[in-house]
Amino acid sequence: MVGVDIGTELTKWFDGERFGTGTPSGDAFSVGISSKGTLVRVSSYPLCSGRNLEKMMVAEVEAETGIPSEEIEVSYCSIEKLPKGCRFIVFVERKGHLWKVVEELKDRARHVTVDIVGVVSATLSVYGKGYSGTVIDAGASKVSAVKVENGKPVSVDIIRTGFKGLMESRELSNRLLGAVSGRTILVGGGALSEEFRGFLEEKGIDFEVPEFEPFGAETPLYYASFGLYRFKTSGCRADFKKFHLLGTQVISKHRNEILFSAVALLLSLILITAGEYMRFLSAKRDYRRLNEHLKSEVSKVLGVKRVVAPKIQLRSEIERLREEADFLLIGSPSILVPLDAISESVVGGVNVKALSVNILNQTAKISGIAKDEKSIDAFRRNLLKRFESATVSFSKRVKKGVKFTVEVKGVKVES
Repeated sequence: MVGVDIGTELTKWFDGERFGTGTPSGDAFSVGISSKGTLVRVSSYPLCSGRNLEKMMVAEVEAETGIPSEEIEVSYCSIEKLPKGCRFIVFVERKGHLWKVVEELKDRARHVTVDIVGVVSATLSVYGKGYSGTVIDAGASKVSAVKVENGKPVSVDIIRTGFKGLMESRELSNRLLGAVSGRTILVGGGALSEEFRGFLEEKGIDFEVPEFEPFGAETPLYYASFGLYRFKTSGCRADFKKFHLLGTQVISKHRNEILFSAVALLLSLILITAGEYMRFLSAKRDYRRLNEHLKSEVSKVLGVKRVVAPKIQLRSEIERLREEADFLLIGSPSILVPLDAISESVVGGVNVKALSVNILNQTAKISGIAKDEKSIDAFRRNLLKRFESATVSFSKRVKKGVKFTVEVKGVKVES
């Protein structure tokens, strides 16, 4: 088995002895793709296994996102046994994106998962099956913080920017701080960056950078590849790859096993008992009760008396709410924040004539006329108290004083 970590910029692999970059040779791969675009959710279901469990997961994601079920691929692993059912961590990908990424290796891949699973697998292999803490995978295009409790991943926070971008954002760095607890392991390209390691130390994060053979100093880069190589011993066996029994390659390779299984299945059908049939009927009744309960809950949420197609009706309501949110600009930053900061910074001798604000980028351009250069400098110093940066990009003396333009960026929000 070869562990293959397909990153956004570089593919890395490990076959148990050798490691390298690019597409490896061989015919048995455990592939992990970058989780930069992966939807990760933790949910509980009344079932712990089986095809119906996967259908429930897909239906739930479809209802929440509006993405058609036929476009969704899920992989999952159980993280807790409940009195009735199990709690899972679920990884969701669009089929088109997933299989395009692994297209070259698809036919030779026995397992297809996300790099997070490889990171967890490596951690349990190196630090023990009972490991509890946080693993930070700091890559060039995303940073993920995986919280593990007693060998089980229980939460994942994916910050969809690289470790260099994270250092430039107070909001994202605070988000990472909130996701880290317990013994912390740092891997990925960020683990080899002295600047990023110093940044984490300044934030008060105490971390360890693994190093073991055969990778040596490059261990953080091949950490996920090592974990994917040991996929079968992972605490999370989330796998997008479905086993197709009637595939021609499978039939030719496992003809005797398939024949034996067919005979065993026939004998099982012959020996089926009335008790097993009754259990089937009981399960069918439970499913109907669950379906009626689902319709009842959807009815309460939508405020309608009759629910015929829960998924369609929920999708329609979600779309209506999304359009309403877009209309009301819900979730957009308030333009009042930078305007107030600029207004409070104006000093005597400064007359602001024009102002343009880009609220999404948190930038503003302020133009006007000042009495003299000292007034402009006092204005700029006041702006620096309320913004991350304030730069005089233009100044010119005219009859009425000094025309100027000041550009500011990054509003400082008081805690």
